[in-house]
Amino acid sequence: MKKKIKKIFPMMVMTIFGLIGGYWAGYIIASKNVNVLETVFLFMSFPMFYIIHIVIHEAGHGLLGKISGYKMVSYRIFSFMWVWREDGTIHVRRYKVPGTLGQCLMAPPTYEAGKFPFRLYLLGGVIANIVTSLIVGAFFCAPIIFSYIFCYCRHFDCSYKLYPNRV
Repeated sequence: MKKKIKKIFPMMVMTIFGLIGGYWAGYIIASKNVNVLETVFLFMSFPMFYIIHIVIHEAGHGLLGKISGYKMVSYRIFSFMWVWREDGTIHVRRYKVPGTLGQCLMAPPTYEAGKFPFRLYLLGGVIANIVTSLIVGAFFCAPIIFSYIFCYCRHFDCSYKLYPNRV
């Protein structure tokens, strides 16, 4: 039963956000006299903002991991990977991991009994997405429709990533 729920839950979340997003986009388009070019640009902004959220999410892991004492090993967006070497140089590689759009790998600090700072590192991506969306929402939501899409992508991204981590 638990295996079925683990398989179905992410699809249900995506379906719900898709329904909400479709209804919301239709409402905005119908109420604002948006022309065809603006509508095409509006729907093209969804994947663009989702990619931006992936970059922000992985950077959040890197930033809060660094604050927690972790050392950067690699940072990957799609198949573009930056690898930190021991001598301080950064090498760019192409490496694809099926099922992931981004990845921030960091080496943990030395273990001290009872003190292992993993929560902040794991939550760093979601925290970065939320903070960025709050900033965009606070400064740009009223006049610009694309900031609504930016914030909507954050809701989808964060809810989908919080469930499997269960931090």
